[in-house]
Amino acid sequence: MSLSVKIDVDNAVRVHLGGRLDSNTAPELDKSLKELLAPGTHRAVVFDLAQLEYISSAGLRSIVRVNKVMTAVGGHTLLVNLRSDVEKVFNMVKVLPAKFIFRSIGELNEFLSLARKGSNE
Repeated sequence: MSLSVKIDVDNAVRVHLGGRLDSNTAPELDKSLKELLAPGTHRAVVFDLAQLEYISSAGLRSIVRVNKVMTAVGGHTLLVNLRSDVEKVFNMVKVLPAKFIFRSIGELNEFLSLARKGSNE
């Protein structure tokens, strides 16, 4: 199975992933995100993983790379809608703090709203 990547840009870069994120497909994701992640361009990258069925260590490395870029500019890498098998992988390897993993778009939007208020004050 392949990887589907859909990217929306509004207040944050939203990356919708579906299928498998593994050693065969991670380079495709890296290429898709390279230009969007120019330092200072965005303050948050949201990975919506509702349709992601599998993630390997290569896929995790892609997300870690994004997180390093975002951390360097004071931004965030956020995950939402993880399927149980994918969530287990993230819980085992602790790639991101649990406070950046959201069960629903509602939870995520509340976090983003509070983050925007905090940066405006």
